[in-house]
Amino acid sequence: MHIEVLVEDRSGKTLLENLMPRIIGPMGDPHTWRIIGYKGVGRIPRDLAAKADPQKRILLDRLPRLLQGYGRSPGIDAVAVVVDSDERNCREFLRELNKALFALAVGNVRGAKVGSSLFHVGKRRSSLPASR
Repeated sequence: MHIEVLVEDRSGKTLLENLMPRIIGPMGDPHTWRIIGYKGVGRIPRDLAAKADPQKRILLDRLPRLLQGYGRSPGIDAVAVVVDSDERNCREFLRELNKALFALAVGNVRGAKVGSSLFHVGKRRSSLPASR
């Protein structure tokens, strides 16, 4: 299984680089992953077909296009999106993410293919467990 992990910032990327082997097991057969850090969270655009500036590397601004690309890419089994909750209402944020994913799934944006999983919102902890 290959997982693409999209993270809003470098600190989150560093955290996940340490956590992924502890959660999933060592990199390689059967699991592989790629962690991609962005320069901020942004917000999901109202027009899901709008093009975001690729130079800015803001995660949620680019998310609809990223999901379209992943939907057309063979060999990618899952995409995980990791963002800080900040002061955001988690239920409202989850509703917004699912609405965007549903719009992609039903073809409101050309070329999108989406699997059966929807988004899940959870809080991340930035502390790592002590090594044994």
